Amino acid sequence: MALTLIFFLFSAIIFILYRKAEKTKGLPPGPQGLPLVGYLPFLRPDLHSCFADLARIFGPVMMMKLGSRQCLILSSPEAAKEVLRDHDATFANHDITVAGRISTFGGQDMVFQPYGPQWRALRKASMRELLNARTLDSFRTLRQQEVTLMAKELHRRTGVPVDMGQMVFVTSFNVITAMLWGNSLVAEELERIRVEFREVVIGIVDLLGVTNVSDIFPILERMDLQGVQRKMKQHKEKLDGLLSTVIDRRERTVNTSGAQKAQDFLQVMLELVKKEDPHEHLTVDNIKGLFSNIIVGGIDTTSTTIEWAMAEMIDKPETIRKAQEELDSVVGKEKIVDESHLPKLHYLEALVKEALRLHPPTPLLLPRYPTATCNIGGYTIPKGTKVFINVWSIHRDPAVWENPLEFKPERFLAGMGKCDYYGNNFNFIPFGSGRRICVGIPLVEKMSLHILATMLHCFDWSLPDGMKLDLVEKFGIVLKKEKQLVAIPTARPSCAKLGKRCVTLSSPEVAKEVFRDNDSIFANHETTTAATARIIIFGFKDIHFQPCGPVWCALRKMGIRELLNARSLDSLRMLSHGGGGEIFGGELPEVVNTILELLGVINVSDIFPILEQMDLQRVQRKMKQHKQKLDEVLNKIIEQRKRTLNRINDQEKAQDFLQVMLELVEDPHEPLTVDNIIFTVSISLILKPQ
Repeated sequence: MALTLIFFLFSAIIFILYRKAEKTKGLPPGPQGLPLVGYLPFLRPDLHSCFADLARIFGPVMMMKLGSRQCLILSSPEAAKEVLRDHDATFANHDITVAGRISTFGGQDMVFQPYGPQWRALRKASMRELLNARTLDSFRTLRQQEVTLMAKELHRRTGVPVDMGQMVFVTSFNVITAMLWGNSLVAEELERIRVEFREVVIGIVDLLGVTNVSDIFPILERMDLQGVQRKMKQHKEKLDGLLSTVIDRRERTVNTSGAQKAQDFLQVMLELVKKEDPHEHLTVDNIKGLFSNIIVGGIDTTSTTIEWAMAEMIDKPETIRKAQEELDSVVGKEKIVDESHLPKLHYLEALVKEALRLHPPTPLLLPRYPTATCNIGGYTIPKGTKVFINVWSIHRDPAVWENPLEFKPERFLAGMGKCDYYGNNFNFIPFGSGRRICVGIPLVEKMSLHILATMLHCFDWSLPDGMKLDLVEKFGIVLKKEKQLVAIPTARPSCAKLGKRCVTLSSPEVAKEVFRDNDSIFANHETTTAATARIIIFGFKDIHFQPCGPVWCALRKMGIRELLNARSLDSLRMLSHGGGGEIFGGELPEVVNTILELLGVINVSDIFPILEQMDLQRVQRKMKQHKQKLDEVLNKIIEQRKRTLNRINDQEKAQDFLQVMLELVEDPHEPLTVDNIIFTVSISLILKPQ
């Protein structure tokens, strides 16, 4: 009996071992783990570095069990090419985590959406309406505006420590959200949403990088042992609320006002939602998921890339010097960086690529899984295996890169100069490759280069006293610095060229030289005060800003002869108090007060004339609105006077200032226009509204 029992036990053990050997036959090599948990207890928090160390032992195609999941780790360009190009369709699905599913509204986004019709519809809409060359070029002025505002803010904080990540975040957020939903929000709402979005983005990115036991043991998902799901749901609810605010505001505006629909990305997506085409039918959750992808991915990737690039350059100051020499040569010391300069900034582009080589934003890319059993590197890869591609390790492979740990931008000017961001060379794939490659590459590339170029062209950079540079990495779904980079900007000579040179005179003697001794030379008023004033004075058709010449002489002659005497001043007072009262109505005081306030605003368009067309503070837009109101009121007065004149004879004509001005307009020997009249009356109302 005992012998029979021993025989059966021995047979069972042999059978189990045989089945296990058959099951693992042809699988890649890898470390042996423990029952149930696999190799999980032996992994370090810095997974990218830990996987790289193990690959030196087991090879570039390595398999290990983490909990209940078989995981494949690829650490060579050749293996990556097999997955991302040769078997692209088989590996076209991303392995969604529990936290990822929550943050993307149930995988309704473009990143975790299963490969199929809905994913293709999302990608098609993104590429066709937002991330193509034509659309990106149409937002060029917007990007220039935001980057210049960033430079202005940095100039204001010269000599003060600056959080680089936060600075770039604000700039990137403003650009990306303006591209997505235009001016759907008023300034107060936009500022609130920007602050809340930053908190949400940081929270989501951090949680997506957590090794969650619910992903390793799906049976434990309901227990939420680490609280990851609970925290992610809180961030998702905030994100949902923010995006719903934007979407609801747009729908209410279109439905209630009947105004022309804004043709921004949000409007295009809302129209696709209403479409009944089964091939392009999308939901509001698809919009929210896609927007979260673009905002979280675009903003975080840009800010992280620039932060790493600046940290590496501060650690190696000669790279800053070389970049500034190139910028001075291509852009010029007296100009600001424009996107048209970027293709000529080869060393700067090499700097960005080198930063992405050493610190790829997603060091393991987003995990994938094969939809069918296949062969990679001569090994069998079972269906459903979780696949990590260790880009961080590939970018530091000494077989591919000379002195791989050294920050050396010159390598991208020589042999690796043909490496681009689109996954064509598998030695350099910071954004992946294949059909699931990051679709926002063109935007990230433009933003990163433009922001970095402006930072280096306008400022020198140093660390605060006593601070040591820290290049330690913090692993997560995005590879960040463990400690945020804080640096001090010092304005370079080129930064001063952003504004206009001003001379301030503060003594009676010097004032006398300008007003009397050199009166004819200084006879013209500075007109750029007037990106704002130029609007309200009808394009310099006044006596104050009119260039010294025949028209100015006629206005001055008329002013002294007809206006600046006791009789004419009384008639002007009657015009502003009595004759026009009914026409002006109650809104005139508000218009005049607002004009006075706007005339007193320190307008960036006056300090930086090149930015006037952008109207960064919207001062010109507001002034145009009030100028139009004032124009309408004054035109009513003039038209009413003209109609009255047509009904009465010459003896009954009122000889007030308005009448004199109208007669001068009709005189061919006096070079005055109706605009000259409107200005003269309007300026009297503005300067003496009481």
